[in-house]
Amino acid sequence: VRSYSVFGNPNIYGLYLLSILSFAFDGIGADHCSFRIISGLILILTVISLYFTYSRTAWLLGIAAALYWFRKRLKSGKGLVCLGAGALLLLLLPGFATRMAALASPLDNSFRLRVRIWRNILRLISDSWLWGFGPGSFTESYRYFQAGTGPVQHGHQLYLQLWLENGILSLIAFGGVIVKSLAGFFGDRGTLKATALAILLFLTAAFLETWWVHPFCGDYFWLLISLRYSLKAERKD
Repeated sequence: VRSYSVFGNPNIYGLYLLSILSFAFDGIGADHCSFRIISGLILILTVISLYFTYSRTAWLLGIAAALYWFRKRLKSGKGLVCLGAGALLLLLLPGFATRMAALASPLDNSFRLRVRIWRNILRLISDSWLWGFGPGSFTESYRYFQAGTGPVQHGHQLYLQLWLENGILSLIAFGGVIVKSLAGFFGDRGTLKATALAILLFLTAAFLETWWVHPFCGDYFWLLISLRYSLKAERKD
C-alpha cells in the first residue's frame, strides 16, 4: 500500500514531502530550542511518510538532499558512523530493499514505459517545436500513440511536456526564470538555502514526472519561487 494522501499520486506526494524535509533540515539547526524540537518532530514524521510512498525517485532525491545539506558534518568520524548506520538501516528495511532491487528486474517496466512516452513526445515535438500544440493539449496530442497500459494522462517529463504544449520559446522563458531565481544558491544559508533546495528537488524530479498535473503541486512550486524572490529581496534590504 503506497500512501499519497490527497495528491493523487505517491510520487507527487513524495516530492512535496521532500520540500518539507529541506525546511526541516534548516529548522533542526535553529538557535531556539523550541524550533529545533518542532523541526525534529516534523523531520521524523516526514521521513516516515516518505518511506510509505514507496517512491524510488523521492527516496533517492531525499538521500541526495540529506548528503548535500549535511556534507560538512559527514566529513568527521562521527558523521561517517551516522552515514554507515543510516545506510545499514535502509538496507534492513524490506520495502526499500525490494523496491530498489526491482530496478534491475525485467518485470519492472515503469522506467521503460517512460522512455517510450518520451520518444513519442519527441516525435510530436518535431511537428510543432516552435509554438507547440497549445496549453493542456497533451492528452489530445498523444492519443494516437499506444503506451501499453491504457491512456497516458501526462508525459512523465515536465520539460518535454512544456515544450510539446507551449513551444520552445516558453521552455526558454521558464529556464530563464529558474536560473534567475536560483542565482547565488551556493552562497546562501538558512531558509533561503532551504527554499532553493526544495526548488531544485522539484526541478530534478521533473525529469521523471510532470508534477504540475496536480493543481496544488504546480501552484506550490511557484509559491516556492515567490518565497525565494521575497527572501532574496529581504536579505538585500
